[in-house]
Amino acid sequence: MAGGNFHGCSKEQVVAAQLGREASIPFEVAVVCPFGWPAVISNEPVTPEGAPNPNLYYLTCPYLIKELSRLEDGGFTERLQERLDRDRSLAEGMKVAQEGHRRQWTMALRGRKPAGGAGSPTIGGAGDDRRVKCLHAHFAYHLVYESYGVGVLIGDQLAELWCSDQRCRRLTSNGDG
Repeated sequence: MAGGNFHGCSKEQVVAAQLGREASIPFEVAVVCPFGWPAVISNEPVTPEGAPNPNLYYLTCPYLIKELSRLEDGGFTERLQERLDRDRSLAEGMKVAQEGHRRQWTMALRGRKPAGGAGSPTIGGAGDDRRVKCLHAHFAYHLVYESYGVGVLIGDQLAELWCSDQRCRRLTSNGDG
């Protein structure tokens, strides 16, 4: 995991600026961009109130959030699902990733019991391991585990992997790095 100081700002300050809100779940930074800003955070599997949080990895990079929303709005989630439905190798890779995510989620519980049941500790929180619900969650998982095939296909749709303008510097008042 990456450290806690980003160009003079705490991880909490930067992630709040990136998301436009305070993070609601305790987290660590899992991936930083080439400019040294958080790009993916690793969340606790339960909220402070004890509710289950299915996503261990959450995308915070404003550039990637915008680009993946554009892909979702353009129907790429459905096209990716169609590809998964006919490509056994890709589907098997997603199954392996879902199993790995579920194991990590269970280990991160450290014996705690989420209120109201376990939820769906899958990438993207889909109720079905074979379904793509959220490109953001799958791409965040890919940034942590680069060989994840679904994430590779998502990344292939991006003109650039990272922004060219270091926009997170502008988001933080102390980001003079």
